[in-house]
Order: sequence, then C-alpha cells, then structure tokens
Amino acid sequence: LSPRGVVASPFDERSYAGFTLPNGIRVLVVRDQHTKLASAALTVGVGAAKDPMELPGLAHFTEHMSMQGSAAYPEDNAYKKFINKHGGKSNAATSMEHTTYKFQVADTAPEHEALLGTLDIFSSFFSKPLFNPDFVSREVKAIDAEDSKNRINDERRLLQVLRSITNPECSFSKYSTGSFQTLWEIPAQAKPPLAVHEAMREFHRQHYTPGQMGLVVVANASLVAMEGWVRDRFTEVGSTQRQSAEEGQEEHHQSQAEPSGPGAKDAPAWVVPGSTPRLVQWRGP
Repeated sequence: LSPRGVVASPFDERSYAGFTLPNGIRVLVVRDQHTKLASAALTVGVGAAKDPMELPGLAHFTEHMSMQGSAAYPEDNAYKKFINKHGGKSNAATSMEHTTYKFQVADTAPEHEALLGTLDIFSSFFSKPLFNPDFVSREVKAIDAEDSKNRINDERRLLQVLRSITNPECSFSKYSTGSFQTLWEIPAQAKPPLAVHEAMREFHRQHYTPGQMGLVVVANASLVAMEGWVRDRFTEVGSTQRQSAEEGQEEHHQSQAEPSGPGAKDAPAWVVPGSTPRLVQWRGP
C-alpha cells in the first residue's frame, strides 16, 4: 500500500499519491523515474448517454468545443501548437458514460517546461473555456468527418445496427458520434430552431462538475512537486453544482431503460460488411 491508499504491485518501480482537491476533483500523480515523457489525462463522468434525444452527438460536440481556447489562452490551436513544439501528442474521446482528454509531451528535469506549460493550457480548458461561437461550424464539420469515416468501419457499422434494434428509450440506442445532420441541419429546421451552441454550454454547465472529474499525471518528478503543480492549476476548476461521480452514476442507472424493453427488435439483423471477414454474433439480455 503506497501513500494515501493507492494499491500498487510490489514489483512496480513507480510511486504514487492519490488525493482529492477541495473542489472535488480526484487526482492520482505517478512518479516514473525511467520515463522521458510526461502525460496527463482528465476524465469527466459524462458521455453520449446524456445526449438529449433531440440533439444526438451533443456530448461529442462539447468535447470538441471544450478544447477551442480559454480566457487565459484564447489563441486558436495554442494547445496543439505548444504540444507539437515539445514533441508530443494529444487526443480526446467521448464514450457512452465518459469523456476523456489526454496529452503526452517530451519532458526534461529539473525545469519540466513542457509539462508545466501544457498543464497551464490544459487546466484552463476546464476552468474558463471560451466556447467561441466562431468555431461551431468548424467543429461540427470535424465531427461529420469522423462520422463519415466510421460509416465504412465494419465494427462501427455493426455497433450502429445493434443500437437501431435496441429499445429506443435506452441510452445505448443513441447516435453517439453525431453528424452535420444531427448537429446543424435538423436543429436549424426545428420549430422553434434549436440553439446548439447554447445547448452545449448548458450541457457543460450541468455535467462538467469537479466532482465528476478524475485526473492522472505521470512524470519523472517528485510526488510532492506534482501535487503542488496540480493544486495550483486545477483547484480553481469550479461549478455551482457539486455532483460526485458516484451520484452521477447512480442517477444514470436509476433512469436507464432496459435495452430489451418495449420497442426493441428481436429478429436477426443482417449486416453487409465492407471488408472480407464474416462474423456471427449473438447478443441478448
């Protein structure tokens, strides 16, 4: 048992410290004396399962818009430019119940310029995001490009067929990626029109609460130093709502409809593959 309740293998040469910030963000810092890289990941306990029925893909759109500048770093692509400068990479992903943001940079002691600089920008996305409306069209088109790519992927095609035969009241049935049609055309044609940008801001306000967030930072630095870096940058992430991750999951499961409930289709589904593999799959309750 390593410091503050973190269970680690006796053969693990890394050291760990876990703690919770005053605002509710749960944190794990990891010291790896053999790495020349530094990385961090922040997961929010919300995903496509919380998309409104009238706006499929809203959680994914929120993921995209959250990384488009902050009050402290308003420059377009400041985050990616800094990471590229330090030989790193970044990504984000939205699943049904979680949204994760992560990065990795080449980092050197004792200054840790790359890690600290990236953490400055990264943390600002969660404390004071801009949600610049000028980027709405660009990010919807980026999501539509992802959707187009998924349509020729056999695994994603099969997943969407499974969703289409699921009880429509179950969150699994939702079209999680979103597209230009679901995030632009259909909302614009609604009576009255749906303001996607405002819906995204409200989604963020409701669900991107500190108690729903978990952060991991890994670097070749002391645990004490990393804890200080995190406290300096993430303590100001705040919200009027303080729902914990456990409360969020409990709320989700209580409101969840059964996949095989009314409206589900129990007939065999035939999917034409885009490639040569053949697959027989059975799924049931």
